[in-house]
Amino acid sequence: MTKQDRAVRTRLALIRSAAGQFEARGYVQANLAEISAGAGVSSGALHFHFANKAAVAEAVEHVAARALRRAAARARDGCAL
Repeated sequence: MTKQDRAVRTRLALIRSAAGQFEARGYVQANLAEISAGAGVSSGALHFHFANKAAVAEAVEHVAARALRRAAARARDGCAL
């Protein structure tokens, strides 16, 4: 495994953990320590990938939007609705 592969996996784990924290606790109550712990990484790893909680939230929104677009494309089956 290369360092780049590990970095991609770490970033995705942080995004998934953050999404879970935001859903369970809300954005305001979620904290970076719980997000990093939920991803199984150090807070230093979180700060390597994201400058702050807002940046993590932006990444969560980006990944969620991409997943929604993919799901909509699969469900569309040729229909624009």
